[in-house]
Amino acid sequence: MVWVDVEIDGLNSPICAMITEKSSQRLALTLGRVVMLLIKAPWIKLNTSNTTVNNFVGKVASINQNEVMVSLNKIQFCATTESSLEAELDIEIKLQLTQNRSFWRRYK
Repeated sequence: MVWVDVEIDGLNSPICAMITEKSSQRLALTLGRVVMLLIKAPWIKLNTSNTTVNNFVGKVASINQNEVMVSLNKIQFCATTESSLEAELDIEIKLQLTQNRSFWRRYK
């Protein structure tokens, strides 16, 4: 496995992601290379504690049952929650990008 930092305009720090060595070679990853990053909603968690990577603070843009839209500068993330969330719009909220455990388990 290879850890890569992906810089995204509008985020104050890079997103740390893990890919396979084979994918890294196939994509010919180099510093400064432009890539597309896909983040699925279940991998975005609303977070009350700090961890060392992939923590961001945004504002709640909308809430629809278990789906929360969070704005970070000009980027919008969609987070899913286990239960309905009651929060005010435009309040700051922490979120963390996590890996889907079943996805990563396939590569161990």
